[in-house]
Amino acid sequence: MNIVEKSLKSLTKGALVILVGTFASKFLTYVYRLIIARIGTKEYGVVSLALAIAGFLTMISLFGLDIGVFRYVSYYLGKKDFKKIKQTLIFSSKFNLFLSLTLSFLLFILSDPIAVHIFKTKQLGIILKIISFMIPFDTLRTVFLRVIRGFKLVKYEVYSQHIGESITKILFTILFIYMGLNVYGAALAYVLSIFFSFLLVIFFFHQKISSFISIKLTSNEGIGRELLLYSWPLLLTGLLSMFLSWTDTLMIGFFRDAASVGVYNSALPTAHLTTALSKSMVVVFLPVISLLYVKRKLSEFENVFNTMFRWILAITILPTLLFVIFPKQILYIFFGESYAAGKAALAILSICFFISNFSDMPRDILLLVKKTKTIFFVNFIGVILNIILNVILIPIYGINGAAFSTGFSFVLITLLYYLLIYKEMPIKMLPIINCCKIFFSAAIVGFIVYLIKLKLNIGKNLLLLISIGVFSLLFYLFMLYITNSINPDDKKIIKAILKYILRLKREKFAKFKN
Repeated sequence: MNIVEKSLKSLTKGALVILVGTFASKFLTYVYRLIIARIGTKEYGVVSLALAIAGFLTMISLFGLDIGVFRYVSYYLGKKDFKKIKQTLIFSSKFNLFLSLTLSFLLFILSDPIAVHIFKTKQLGIILKIISFMIPFDTLRTVFLRVIRGFKLVKYEVYSQHIGESITKILFTILFIYMGLNVYGAALAYVLSIFFSFLLVIFFFHQKISSFISIKLTSNEGIGRELLLYSWPLLLTGLLSMFLSWTDTLMIGFFRDAASVGVYNSALPTAHLTTALSKSMVVVFLPVISLLYVKRKLSEFENVFNTMFRWILAITILPTLLFVIFPKQILYIFFGESYAAGKAALAILSICFFISNFSDMPRDILLLVKKTKTIFFVNFIGVILNIILNVILIPIYGINGAAFSTGFSFVLITLLYYLLIYKEMPIKMLPIINCCKIFFSAAIVGFIVYLIKLKLNIGKNLLLLISIGVFSLLFYLFMLYITNSINPDDKKIIKAILKYILRLKREKFAKFKN
């Protein structure tokens, strides 16, 4: 495992910054949702529908150019060709600005017909008009952020997007709700937070990058056509991802009502909390896997894969159990009594997302072997299945049907990924014995916690719920220890990561002291 330890020690500071920023962003976004949810289920559902629609239009207005910009900026930066970087930025900015303004205008003038004739919620029309102003700023912000990331200045992406946007969104929402604007204030707060984040991005860009590309240009010299040819297929992949994320919300709004959307969107982000844990693991281990694959060290590759699998299992299984055992109590306490109706949806989504937590690893392996078309078709199958199941199940089972449709689609995608990597990689994977130990430990904890639930009336007692969560965690760690679920390789990796974090802290302290 020496090469693994060396790889972990050589992780860039940017990876850790993105990891912390992503966690902060997800937590603060969840807080924002909790605040809006307290206004009412219908109002929360209306905002969720508006954000879903705006998300689709923003993805279209980007046209995949955000990923193309990142790729081209990174490439030309390596060649010190700042002229090409500026050409890339100018073309993408003009193209995306035109497309985003067009879609924003169309959403504004069509907001009432969309609200009344499709979702049968007149209030949605006003929210869509407010949210429509967000699209151009969000689109241009994303393009400039990709330039900043291309220059490897990721901390400014975290400051402006993950932290700046999230904090201002919460502060503006609280202020506007206090002023009596309620759901309209929540929508306005979202737009203003995007605008504030956009200003931060432009400020950081001007301070850190603009001096590098202060070059006079006469033409784009064909960079636009090349950039579009590279980027437009990425739009399809992005849209597939958006369909997987928002199809259930939009179809509930179409077949049911805004209140049902609100209840469902209390369960959905709660179940998604466990995915943040698994994705953080991929951020840490993916560079290691890439290095081992390039060096053709398949035994070490398998070892790291198994370690990552066990860690994701060990980290996500406990919160999944708690979401399944206490779905009603969690929604009741954090969102309110009217959201407790989403308990079954939360349990279904938690189980399915627990399985899909393991999808990032095989997907990234397929990327390593350049099977991008395969990834596209797997996601395409998942999207089509998701749409068909939603159309069939939502009219009959409501939000529970949506939860099953979305969850099953994610599970199918995960299983297909694993079938494909077993075909591509001639190595044995999955640490069955160690996984059984983790499952056994979690099952014992889950059984004890379930007995506690039967004896106690939790109701709205947040302190009692937290106490049970802390007890579950301590008991679970004890079970992992006595079942010897943590092996020597795990200890080496933990030690390497801790040393890396401590080194970063020492470097930061030294800079502050100087």
